Amino acid sequence: KENPDKTKAAEPSHDRASLQREFAALSQSPHFSIASREKPSPVSGGQCHTNPYLCTLYGLIMRQQHYPESARARHLEDKVVVAFWIDERGDLIHQALYKTSGYPELDSAAVSAVEKAAPFPPPPPGQPHGFVAQMAFPSSEQDK
Repeated sequence: KENPDKTKAAEPSHDRASLQREFAALSQSPHFSIASREKPSPVSGGQCHTNPYLCTLYGLIMRQQHYPESARARHLEDKVVVAFWIDERGDLIHQALYKTSGYPELDSAAVSAVEKAAPFPPPPPGQPHGFVAQMAFPSSEQDK
């Protein structure tokens, strides 16, 4: 009498790469600062050797950061933190105000800088797709 091989229905398994992607999505995104006076500008060569992709993002966003005239007239100064996510092609898929300055015009200018800088270059393999950008108003390049 022949016994046919019985196989159990395979339970869904999480492969190692899939689990690593899920955990990576939960981990804190790297932090880089936009227009910070305390750190050398990566665009000028200060820290580009450690993460050239972040330097590229920094440069693209910096060019779009503008000190609003209404904030300048009121001499507003503060920092804004914007979180943003991009897809594999570099398209901006989501952005959110992560930490407000308390001044709507500064918050809006920071969010707008990220929006105007998009689309970004595609991230290198293994690079996170979520970022946190801190922007100072006024920046060292902007008039006080």
